[in-house]
Amino acid sequence: MAGVPHGCADTVGKALECMKPGIDQTPAEWRRRVRNSAGGDGRAPPVSIWHGAADERVVPRNRQELVEQWTAVHGIAGRPARHGRSGQLTREVYTDDAGVALVESVLVNGLGHAFPIRTDGTSSCGEPGEFVASTQVCGAREISRFWGLISGN
Repeated sequence: MAGVPHGCADTVGKALECMKPGIDQTPAEWRRRVRNSAGGDGRAPPVSIWHGAADERVVPRNRQELVEQWTAVHGIAGRPARHGRSGQLTREVYTDDAGVALVESVLVNGLGHAFPIRTDGTSSCGEPGEFVASTQVCGAREISRFWGLISGN
């Protein structure tokens, strides 16, 4: 949620630069930073990247850099196998050759620097607060679904 690529910063000043305006690196460089800190070429988990389109604290440019990093780490194409828009969400899914989703990128239109929750009726999944905003989607539910922890709608 509204993050920066792994290994982007090692000082506070660099972290602020990573957050805004963002740092552009090649996918290979982002991959190297993950592999160097993880100690080799071990298996990487599926990654769900979420960002608010109106985030002014950690700018949305970081979403693309994260996609580049994690598709490179997984050794998969940097172009989405699936792309769609529904309500506030624009979702891209990046798969391996077998069609297994390993990276997803979700842009939440209208969301600033916050975790998206749904607060209406039976689909409610939390309470708004600092860095938690009421939207049309429950971010935790969607990420759990991507990771295969829950199924259905």
